[in-house]
Amino acid sequence: MAGFIYPSRESIISVNKIVNLMSDNKADSHKLLINKRFIDAVLERVRKNKGDVYEKAAVLLEGLVKTHGFASGNKRTGFVVTTYFIKKNGGKTRFDDFYMVEKVLRNIRLYNTSELLSG
Repeated sequence: MAGFIYPSRESIISVNKIVNLMSDNKADSHKLLINKRFIDAVLERVRKNKGDVYEKAAVLLEGLVKTHGFASGNKRTGFVVTTYFIKKNGGKTRFDDFYMVEKVLRNIRLYNTSELLSG
């Protein structure tokens, strides 16, 4: 696919608000820990990536989670935004093993982009 559809900074912030509102954990709240321009930096890395939708998605997920720009919900936000990005750009997602998805998200700091693609 030649022209990719990327999420906006505002949509990513909105997803973080929503995932925190849906949480049963009272400590979860939407709050930026760093300047919201961190999202622009992540999106710029995704745009510059020459790969396919899945390679770009791995960069997006890794960037949103590892930057830890929100007080809560970084992994949930990254997962939702990345899943939407893949589907919006004609890709397919398969979550047959939710335990594996949870394991990767909980330990995402241990993976690099190429490992995210192979998992």
